[in-house]
This record gives sequence, C-alpha cells and structure tokens, in this order.
Amino acid sequence: MAKDIDIIALWDKGKQLDSSPEIDIDKAISSKSKGTLYWIKLILTIEFWINTIALPLFVYFLIIQDKDYIWGGLAVFITILYLFYYQFLIGQIKGFSLEEDVRTSLKKLYGYLKFFLLHYKVVIWVSLAIGLLKGFIEDVPQQSTPEQMAKPMFWIVTIAVSIFLASIVGAVMHLMVHLIYGRKIKRLKKLVKEFSN
Repeated sequence: MAKDIDIIALWDKGKQLDSSPEIDIDKAISSKSKGTLYWIKLILTIEFWINTIALPLFVYFLIIQDKDYIWGGLAVFITILYLFYYQFLIGQIKGFSLEEDVRTSLKKLYGYLKFFLLHYKVVIWVSLAIGLLKGFIEDVPQQSTPEQMAKPMFWIVTIAVSIFLASIVGAVMHLMVHLIYGRKIKRLKKLVKEFSN
C-alpha cells in the first residue's frame, strides 16, 4: 500500500499557494480512504466466506457426529450471527460516501476503522471466555479424579492458571491486532482532531 498522505501538509500548502492551481485535498483523501476501505472490505469478505464454509462443518462434526448439542449449537448460533454481522459491515462500507465535506468523511472513516478494530477485540475475548467455560464444564472433569475435584484448592489453582494463560494469549492477540491496525487508527484520529480544531 502507498505511503499515507500528509493531508495537513497538503492543506497548508494549498492555502499558501494562492497563485498556483489548488491541490485537491478531497481527491487525495478520497483516494486514500477508498484504499483503506477496500482492504477492510476485503478482509471482512474473506472472514464472511470462512464462516460460511465453517457453518456446515460445525453442524456435521459438532452436532451430527459428536452429538454435542450444547456447544455445537452455540457455535452454529454464533457463526450465523457473525454472518449477518459481516454482511452489515460490508454493506455499510459499500454505502460509504466521500461526497460530504472533508471532516465529516474523515470522522466516518475513523468510525469504521474503530469499529473494525473493536470487532477483533470482541472475537478474541469472547472466544477465550467460551473456551474457558467449556474447559471448566467438560474438560477438567474428564481429566481429573473425583478426589481432586472435591478439593477447593484444586479448583482455585485450576481457575487461576487457566485465566492467567488465557489472559496472556488474549494480550498477545490483542497486541498483534493493534500492531496491524492500531497505528493507522491513531493517525486518523489525530487527523480528525486537527481538522476539527
């Protein structure tokens, strides 16, 4: 992807050069915004199709084969919700217009990017929470003896270690998402603030 356009510099330069042809800031922002939105839409579309393919697999392997109606049903339900969610986000991006003033367009773009980042955070922590819950309800009882499970200290240590490990995994994934998307969103937030001032 091309280097980010310094829109504030373009704006200042355009105001200083009265005799020169005006720099089309709207066009510069439009081009950059469309590129950013294109990649967001592409990622969401890929995720939509991954979830679409995963849906019948969840139904077959979790519900039909394993007869795991609770967790299989939950996985199918969440996947269906996400299919609607992805369609909504993709539709919002397709309907995004840059025909408004620069500040309004930038604020909308910032809103989409912020929401896009939030969706990854939600997926990470909800997935970890469901994984922990499943582990405590099914996996721990299967791998432990009744004597172990009768001791309160066993549960305290198991829960503490599980939450600690899940927090590390969540923090690493959270950091990766921020490294990929966070910098761009912070830059855009600063830009919106400068334009607002």
